[in-house]
Amino acid sequence: MKIQLTDKRLRRVVPGFVYQQTPFDFSPLGFGIEVSDQELVYTKQVQRKSVMEFVAHPFGSQNFIITGYTDDSKALYLASYLIQAHLKKGGANPLWITLTSDTKDYETLTEPSLICISNITAQSTPSRFQKCRDLIYRFYKCPRIIVGCGLDPIRFGALKLHIPVNRMVYFKSGLDAETITVE
Repeated sequence: MKIQLTDKRLRRVVPGFVYQQTPFDFSPLGFGIEVSDQELVYTKQVQRKSVMEFVAHPFGSQNFIITGYTDDSKALYLASYLIQAHLKKGGANPLWITLTSDTKDYETLTEPSLICISNITAQSTPSRFQKCRDLIYRFYKCPRIIVGCGLDPIRFGALKLHIPVNRMVYFKSGLDAETITVE
């Protein structure tokens, strides 16, 4: 499956540095986590199904968490692809929120048809995680895409945001190779 942005309406929603990235073939990182005495496995097929189900029905209250192993570049681009699907199915007012250290009041915003929250990592401050949670609960009626990095999406949702994960994708970046010193 090719992840590619083609809808020009995305330019008014998605940050330029994300929109300008190169399309890629969808290839998430399968992963597993241990819970008590069992291991839960999230294969590439499970993650592909998450994307396909969202593309087919990009509405309704749900948390879609997309994370990267060492960076969030592919996760950001996939989030844009999901917003594109939302627009194609009639979504009228998607909102991209890049978390910063500002004190912007999100209470005054018009009700969006979807929100995408980015700029959050496993090492973010507690106040940034709280701001993310506040936005998730403020906009509980619409789909919520949360983009992060540093942990798999299940741990990111459970351990950092303390929210359920309804759909998820986990990417491995090209930057996680061993560094070789050349003299």
